[in-house]
Amino acid sequence: MNSMERVLAVLHGEPVDRVPVAGVLCLYGARLTGCGLEDYYTKPEEYVRGQSAIVERFQPDLLLSPLCAANEGKAFGCGLKYFTDYPPNITRRAIRSSDEIGTLVFPDIEADPHLVYTRETVRRLSRQYAGQIPVCALWLDPLDLLAIVVGPDTFMDLVFHHRQAFEEILVRMEEFSVRYGNALLADGAAILIHIASVCGVAMIPRSMAEQIAEPALRRTYAQIKGGILMHGGGYKMAPYLDLYRDLPNLLGFILDSRDNLLRARETVGNNLVLAGNIEGPTLDTKAPEQIRRICARMLSVMAADPRYILSTSAADIPFATEAGQIDALMQAPAQFRGQ
Repeated sequence: MNSMERVLAVLHGEPVDRVPVAGVLCLYGARLTGCGLEDYYTKPEEYVRGQSAIVERFQPDLLLSPLCAANEGKAFGCGLKYFTDYPPNITRRAIRSSDEIGTLVFPDIEADPHLVYTRETVRRLSRQYAGQIPVCALWLDPLDLLAIVVGPDTFMDLVFHHRQAFEEILVRMEEFSVRYGNALLADGAAILIHIASVCGVAMIPRSMAEQIAEPALRRTYAQIKGGILMHGGGYKMAPYLDLYRDLPNLLGFILDSRDNLLRARETVGNNLVLAGNIEGPTLDTKAPEQIRRICARMLSVMAADPRYILSTSAADIPFATEAGQIDALMQAPAQFRGQ
């Protein structure tokens, strides 16, 4: 089986030759090609060159569009700073306070250079690896997008002290998220990976998840013309899995390293994919043999589960990670199968 066949089989709960494996290797492509990160996160051809190097070196079963929420923030007017070994970050929000929410300008997904950059990486990667490797587009829900654009403090101020303004801007954010998500699918993405930081347990209490997040996600997901994997954004997913497990077009969850795989399966049932859950941002601190042991333990726990993908959780695998550490992750399913 090739990667496309393997991943599609897992999505349908069908037999595979081995468990699919993936890592958040968006940033790491720049290390393999020696590309400066400002070029890497602004020039589609450089990002695609980096991901091609990832494929050649590590043979992952999934490819990702750039993990760079700051680009979406920049499209809305946020300030941006580039680094030498880390993805760009936001230095200034698009507005200074809730009072300015009416001045927020929505970008044109066909013309804004930061959005066109991401869309073009998806187009190029999906053409290059058509029928071979699924390309997944990282995508923000309307709540996460709003929090990135205005900042978490202003986001919460809108929710609690300017509720009408919050509800009005949320409608517009939902429309934008749907339009952008469907554009990424039309560009060739096989799956949307929803980065759901704000919707998780670390950001909002359960009452907010029930009353605001779940209804907003339900409205948004229902309009997406493809399948979605929900990613916890570096936070535990388990406490809210029961709230989100029935969302339309949901394919499954990418779990945090602190989530329990078997308990998650009990919560979501047998028809959704579970992926994870070794932590990506600390992979560089673990020896290859330790990584192999962690992966073997997860593969053993999920050995009878037909809808499991071994992957890193949270953000990018660090720039400083050695290739041998990544090899230990990527080779784990084949080695486990041979045990």
